[in-house]
Amino acid sequence: MYEHSKTTLYNPEIPRAYEDQDDWLFRTLSEATAIATGDHFFELLVESLAKAYGIGKVYVTECVDSDRVRTLSHWNQGEFARNGEYTITGLPCELIMQGKLLYFPHSLKAFFTKVRYESYVGVPLFGSKRTVIGHIVMEETVPLAETLRGITALRVFAARAAAELERYSLERERDLAYQTLEQRVHERTAEIERRRAVAASLQGILAKLNAAESAPAILSYIAQNGCELFGGSASIVCTAPDGKPGTHLITAAFGLDGSASERLSTAALPGAAIIQQAVSENMPTCIHWDGAQQPPVLSAADAPADEQVAGTVHSMLAIPLMLTEDTSGCLALYFSEPQQFSTATVELAATYGDQVNLALHNRRLRQAAEQAATLEERNRLAHELHDAVSQTLWSASLLADVVPELWQRDIQKGQQRLEQLRQLNRVALAELRALLLELRPSALVDVPMSSLLRQLVDSIRARTNVAISLEVDGDYTLDPHIQVTIYRIAQESLNNTLRHAHATHIVVTLHHQPPELSLTVCDDGDGFESIDGGSGSLGLRIMRERAASIAAELAISSAIGMGTTIQLRWSQPAVEATKAGQAGTE
Repeated sequence: MYEHSKTTLYNPEIPRAYEDQDDWLFRTLSEATAIATGDHFFELLVESLAKAYGIGKVYVTECVDSDRVRTLSHWNQGEFARNGEYTITGLPCELIMQGKLLYFPHSLKAFFTKVRYESYVGVPLFGSKRTVIGHIVMEETVPLAETLRGITALRVFAARAAAELERYSLERERDLAYQTLEQRVHERTAEIERRRAVAASLQGILAKLNAAESAPAILSYIAQNGCELFGGSASIVCTAPDGKPGTHLITAAFGLDGSASERLSTAALPGAAIIQQAVSENMPTCIHWDGAQQPPVLSAADAPADEQVAGTVHSMLAIPLMLTEDTSGCLALYFSEPQQFSTATVELAATYGDQVNLALHNRRLRQAAEQAATLEERNRLAHELHDAVSQTLWSASLLADVVPELWQRDIQKGQQRLEQLRQLNRVALAELRALLLELRPSALVDVPMSSLLRQLVDSIRARTNVAISLEVDGDYTLDPHIQVTIYRIAQESLNNTLRHAHATHIVVTLHHQPPELSLTVCDDGDGFESIDGGSGSLGLRIMRERAASIAAELAISSAIGMGTTIQLRWSQPAVEATKAGQAGTE
């Protein structure tokens, strides 16, 4: 056995029974690593090599790229050292990566100035494609034997290490692929769940909008809903009427106590620049940071007066909104933990903002339509008051002025004028009652259907000379929507007759024998060419649309000089009819 004056390449404790050192090394390394795999294999390999060769430092690496390697296991002076990456440029490892086995028994520093060791052994690890995928290195601070012995065993275990490294790499790639797939599934599931939550939250917003909630209540709900949806710790809805940082006005807040919200209303907001950017670019803007450094969103100019908010904010997401037709705004979400906003999250925030904007816009349109309808109805009632009640009361007032003098001159004529005055007052009273029904729609469903038709007929009798008769078969109320629709059809039918038919007699008939109901309006007026299959005038089209809204049939028959008959037939649904029948037997 070869011995060196300072150290030997082989452990001096080699049993003398093994005269062949390769055989002894092979047996020693085989026994140590036979059943090991993965990280454990590389740990046993470097430890066994160090002890078998009597070397202080042994490590095995894998290639990261063309000039960098990563240690898989590192044995240094009797214990495992921390693994890491390093660059091989200018080191002996650079030659090994070219497929060369290197042995420097001494004077290593003379060839490689970067190293601190005296002697060096390096064996390349060849992959299945005969490319170098790593290497085994043994380093010592003192010279080694001039001749490298046990080379056969070293090559065998280099091949074993290469095979294990390839297997280990494939296993890691597989695990990484599984992890990536699981992560994608998790992200996709989270995205689906988040989108479901967005849909659910938008339903809540729509419910608030449809419930005619006040604007502050709706904006407060949006602040809370958005904060909970994206997992924020606090949120505000603010406006930027002047389009400049620092001019924001908070209209709603969530997650802040009252004092903080009040102070922020008069101070610069956290992340005012981000809010302004989101509003000006009309797209979500986000920023995240860690708590160890000053958040870039909180610059000196933007630093809020309220330290409670500034000290707890570590991430922010700003979603632009259109709060009114001409007022831009923003939903600002604050996070107490650093956030990494993915592209999917930002896109989801954009979708959420678009849907909220659409809901707010639809609310504005609905309010505008309601205001227009209210104004139109107000104008119509004003015309009715002017054309009917006002004229009637004016006539009654004139008549009341002349009755006293007329009574003194001619009592009989005075009595006639008093009768006319009484009639005018009755007409005014009937017209006022009809207008009150228009002003208070609930009155249309609080009284029986027969009472509604009587009031309608009385108002016509009071203001016209047309003879009108009414036939009804009992007092009953219908479903509110059904009752109001039938009343409107009767009203429109009579108004059309009075405007266009020049009739002298009108008959209104209402029959109700569950589940059937029929309304008939018949006149002896001018009539017109039958249009039962066509659209007809605006009034007739309105009646048809109203009849269709309650699934009723509307038949119109007319002939020139023969008058007109309008008949509405409505059939009560089976379930409602059964309930009505049961109620009638109790």
